Amino acid sequence: NLVTLDITADTSLCEGEAYLISANVSNGIGNYTYNWNNGLGNGAGPFLVSPLTTNNYTVAVTDVCGNSISKSVTVNVNTNPIVNLVPQSQTGCGEVLLSLSNNSNVPSGSLFNWNFGDNTFSNQENPSKNYTQTGIFNVALVITTPAGCQANGSTTLNIVINPQAIADFEFSPEKITMLNPTV
Repeated sequence: NLVTLDITADTSLCEGEAYLISANVSNGIGNYTYNWNNGLGNGAGPFLVSPLTTNNYTVAVTDVCGNSISKSVTVNVNTNPIVNLVPQSQTGCGEVLLSLSNNSNVPSGSLFNWNFGDNTFSNQENPSKNYTQTGIFNVALVITTPAGCQANGSTTLNIVINPQAIADFEFSPEKITMLNPTV
């Protein structure tokens, strides 16, 4: 009887996540020997792996008659995005318009979820935000890559809005004539 080996399916993870891998043997003659690469050791598993980069895990199984078979599982590791927001302080009259951006590279096709700290939101990559009130606003950003990996971060915006000057004047005399042309 030839040994039949089933192994955990290939998968993709985000950095820092873990995955259980194992082997299941049928047929052959009992008392199997399992030899895994990458330092997993012996046995059918399951083994909890959390690789830093994409890795192949191979198991070689041998029965007591020397029948052997090996299979591999690939654990693909996707990079997490990085959120890098810079604190800002702005002063304006009546309003302040800020351009916000994440100061790091992220994979194309990533999704952006901004919270401007004043109950307004945006899903643009580099939004502009108009503030009309003085305050300290905690701005948060969540980025999700096409592979489903997420990162979040926040920064503080210190906004000072000064009142706009409103022209209010009176002139005298109220009627200007050729004889009295000065206001």
